[in-house]
Amino acid sequence: MRYKIRCPHCAHAFIVEAPSLGRLRFRCPNCGKTLSCRIDVNTPQYGGPAGFVSASLSQQQKQEERRRRERKPLSRNANLALFFTVSILFIVLVVVGFYVAYYLYSLLPAGLE
Repeated sequence: MRYKIRCPHCAHAFIVEAPSLGRLRFRCPNCGKTLSCRIDVNTPQYGGPAGFVSASLSQQQKQEERRRRERKPLSRNANLALFFTVSILFIVLVVVGFYVAYYLYSLLPAGLE
């Protein structure tokens, strides 16, 4: 029998073939994570009444999801600020380098120019 399942990791809906009832494991074709679903007599089949089979996460998967949400990646603005800071620092160093070169050039005796 065919059932429509929504992945709890990526919210992608896909259709699976289930040969039997009970707790079955499927792999999401979108994110590749394994999920387990309980399919019983009351579960609507694909093409039947509207609805999704709820895929439940194991305790370990729940902990991984929680840890992933707690880790905040560097925001786009932080990357942009770092880029501009390094760029301005580079420009300042180039200007200072030209100033030092000009000063050293001005110290040379007139005959060596």
